[in-house]
Amino acid sequence: MSWEIIRYDNSYEGQWDKFIKEESMNGTFLQSRKFFNYHPKGRFDDFSLLFFHKGKVCAVCPACRVNEDGKSIFYSHKGSTYGGLIFNKNCIRLELMVELIARLERYLVDEGFGKIILKPTISILCRSKDDVFAYALHMAGYQEYRELNLYIDYSGLSENICADFSKLKKRQVNKCIRDGMAFRELVEDGEISMFHSILSENLKKYGASPVHSVEELLDLKRNRFPEKIKFFGGYSKEELLSGTMVFEFPEAGCAHTQYLAARKTEGAASPMSFIYYSVLKRYFDLGFKTLSWGIATEHNGAGVNWPLMRNKEEFGSRHCINSIFEKDLFECEIK
Repeated sequence: MSWEIIRYDNSYEGQWDKFIKEESMNGTFLQSRKFFNYHPKGRFDDFSLLFFHKGKVCAVCPACRVNEDGKSIFYSHKGSTYGGLIFNKNCIRLELMVELIARLERYLVDEGFGKIILKPTISILCRSKDDVFAYALHMAGYQEYRELNLYIDYSGLSENICADFSKLKKRQVNKCIRDGMAFRELVEDGEISMFHSILSENLKKYGASPVHSVEELLDLKRNRFPEKIKFFGGYSKEELLSGTMVFEFPEAGCAHTQYLAARKTEGAASPMSFIYYSVLKRYFDLGFKTLSWGIATEHNGAGVNWPLMRNKEEFGSRHCINSIFEKDLFECEIK
C-alpha cells in the first residue's frame, strides 16, 4: 500500500471528524477537530497529519510541533489526553502498519523533526482492541514508557456495587448516605464554576492548577459536547462538597473521570468517597462496561503517586496500561 501524507489544515476538518466518528477503530471525540478547536489559536503549533490511500483517509495523527533543547519534536497533540495514530480496520495488518510507520518517519525527517512521541488511545476507550500498532512500533525500535490507569470493570460487579470496596471506603460512603448527601448533575454555569473553584483549591497544594479554565469548561459543555461531557456533584444541605467532570464514550461503553475534587471537611464523612461511589453507581445503572479513574503514576510512569493509587484501588479498581512511545529519528536509518 502506498501512503500519501498531508498536513492538516482547516479544509480537512469535515473529513477528519467524519473519520474519527464513523470510520476509526480507536478514535474518540477527544481527537476530533471540534474538540481541539476549543483551544485558543496559537496555544499549540499544530502539525496533525492525514494518511490517504487511493484518495481515501485511512488514518490520521493528531500532533503538534514542540521544540526542546534545540530539537524539533513531533508530539501527540498536547491539546488532548490521547493522540497517536488513529486508524480504521483496513490498516489492521502488520505489514501495512510497518509500512505506514516507516513512511511517517521519512516524512518527519524531511520536515526537520528529530524525535517522535506518540501516546495512543488506551484500550478501554477503543471500539475494538488490536495491538498491531504497538507491536509495529516495537519492531521499529521505539522505546515504550508505561503509565498505570485504574478503572472499574462492571462485568464483575453485582447489584451490591460496594462489595469490592475496602472497609474504610464502605464506612465513608455509608456515613455520607446516612448524613443525607445528595448526588446530582451540575447544570447551571454557577454550579460548574463552583466545582472549578473546589478543583483549583485541591490542586493548589500541589503547586498546580486545572488544565481548563472555567470558560473552557463551559464552552466544552455548552457548545461542543453537551451529550458527552457531564458534571456531577455531591451536596450536603445545598452546599457543593465534591464533584467530577466525566467524559462519556458510549461507543466503547466507557466513562472517564477527567477531574475529581472535594472540599476538606471535618469528621468521618468523606465527600470524595461519596462522589467516587455515586459516579460508579450511575454508570453501572446505565449499563456501561467500564469506568476509568485515570492514572496514578507520574513522570511517564517512572514514579507512583502512592496515596492516589491506594485510594483508587480501595474502590475495587483494576489496572490497564497507558503507553507512550518515543524514538529519536536521527538515530534511525531512513531508507
